[in-house]
Amino acid sequence: MQTGSVASDVTSDGDLTVLAVDTSTDMLACAVARIAAQADGAHGVDVLASGDHLCRRHANEQLVNTALNCLSQAGLAMGDVDAVLVGRGPGSFTGVRIGIATAKGLACGLGSALFGASTLDAVAWGAWAAGERGLLAVVDDAMRGEVYPGVYLLDDAGAHRTFDAERVVAADDAVAELAARADAAELALTGDGLKKYRDRFEAAGLARVLDESLWHPTAQGLARAWAASPVRGSGDPALVLPIYTRLSDAEENERKRLGLKAPASVEVTGVDDALADRHLQLRPMSVNDLPAVAALESDSYAGAAHTPWSERMFYDELSQPGRSWWVAHDLGTIIGFAGGQLAGDDFEVTDVVVARDRRRRGIASRLVSRICYDAHVLNAATASIEVDEKNAPARAAYASLGFEEVGRRRAYYGEGHDALILKVALPLAADAEHTLDHVEPSASIRPWPIQVGERDATVRERLASAGDLVLSIESSCDETAMAVIDSHGEICANVVATSIDFHARFGGVVPEIASRKHVEAIVGVFEEVMAQAGRHFGCDTLTPADLSCVGVTAGPGLVGALVVGVAFAKGLCAATGLPLTAVNHLEGHLLANLFETPDLTPPFVASLVSGGNTMLVHVRDWGDYQVLGATIDDAVGEAFDKVA
Repeated sequence: MQTGSVASDVTSDGDLTVLAVDTSTDMLACAVARIAAQADGAHGVDVLASGDHLCRRHANEQLVNTALNCLSQAGLAMGDVDAVLVGRGPGSFTGVRIGIATAKGLACGLGSALFGASTLDAVAWGAWAAGERGLLAVVDDAMRGEVYPGVYLLDDAGAHRTFDAERVVAADDAVAELAARADAAELALTGDGLKKYRDRFEAAGLARVLDESLWHPTAQGLARAWAASPVRGSGDPALVLPIYTRLSDAEENERKRLGLKAPASVEVTGVDDALADRHLQLRPMSVNDLPAVAALESDSYAGAAHTPWSERMFYDELSQPGRSWWVAHDLGTIIGFAGGQLAGDDFEVTDVVVARDRRRRGIASRLVSRICYDAHVLNAATASIEVDEKNAPARAAYASLGFEEVGRRRAYYGEGHDALILKVALPLAADAEHTLDHVEPSASIRPWPIQVGERDATVRERLASAGDLVLSIESSCDETAMAVIDSHGEICANVVATSIDFHARFGGVVPEIASRKHVEAIVGVFEEVMAQAGRHFGCDTLTPADLSCVGVTAGPGLVGALVVGVAFAKGLCAATGLPLTAVNHLEGHLLANLFETPDLTPPFVASLVSGGNTMLVHVRDWGDYQVLGATIDDAVGEAFDKVA
């Protein structure tokens, strides 16, 4: 995968027209700026139009129109934008996601680069642009009695960080920390955290506070922060993610309860697991997986001394208490699995299998790490596993997780093949994720921007006969899904990225985790659905110019998850001029019946059971519905979803 070419293209000599947006605070920051490379290597920033304004909890309604108005004021159109720049936070989690999802939609619609910058840096550079110099402490509100602090040195050259990474601390701890500095008397304070905690800072002697007009990020500050940064990013929109300073509450509480250390991925994707791209995801094994699991078991042990387990044996295992079995899959195709059982205070890992063509990619380590986590939850103090002494790759993988040899069984796997008994204390001191040198989000499926190949007459004819093509986007729960459908109702492409493996240990969907995973997955899903639709018509990929409309789930569903899909759709449509249709996804459930029973015609009465929704609907005609009744307690649909 090549990344980085975009950055070199758009940040080289010459002017760069940037659309900059930030919605991480109550300020909706938006501007069109011209960034010019200067002889000394610096970049001058000239704001052509600005639409900064306070916009508490209405950013998803106002951001796109504000961006279009700024372009109009600057005498420009979307096609004149060379790159999109977005504030990555820290700030309101939902607010940050609205800005980033919208920016991703804009970049995908334009085929342009997308870059991100810190909101704290934007505040500091805003103060610099206003003439402030000296030491500056930015304290942005993190809610729940906490702030995001950062100290900068402002000189004539710019705003310079004195810290490595953004973090979140209790407001009182931030007050004490800043007041204890030897140079506390030189500090000036800014940031929207002062709205709540100014009196605490002043009581500690930190009384030099900038004017309130400088407390929020500005789009100009964002542009200056990015232009001055030595690391500007590759421009691939898939790689731009929010700055998360902590796990979701569910994962953080779980981490503390189990005594686990913070994972490396919290600083990248904000979730507690090794990154799961669409081609490698984990989930609990179910009875529906048993035929594929038994087939993979049989293939893996063909010709070996070990007798493969049968489908019935796996079924019996899943039926017993004190077990943990997980599968790894690539878009639904099982590529590995692992499981074990509780034996006293030890958890015995009984089987680890990975498809022959997917070995030595860390899949076994991830699976073992996953079931060892469950073992710890089951109150196991240790985990043990047997491995052929000649299986060097497996021994290295288990050693990286902390397993050590505690015993040996002579000739267990045949003459000259002793079985090594390995054991590790729980919780794991290292897991599959911590063995990585670094953690990065999944890149686009090909170098960005995507280069579209030539189309022959046959492809053009097939596209013409398909009529209007509709891109549909769904993000109401834990799956990021997109499809392309033609005017005849044929599904030309359908791609689903699920985050079920992140929710499974909690027994249900965690809204905050779902929202974070939608932001991570949405660009890749868009690229893949367009490529899949392209193959349907005989070319490499479709482009937004091939579409006639975009439909997106606007409700009902998890609000934090819904806003990601809606914001991405708005950005995509704003960039391309495509019409946008907001869809009630319960109506989508009704209309989905037409794929299986195309002769279904109203009137009829339908029973809708889906997640948090259970209702009887009189379908008088398509688009004409009367709700006859609905539950007011926990929905039957939720039970159906769990069983399914």
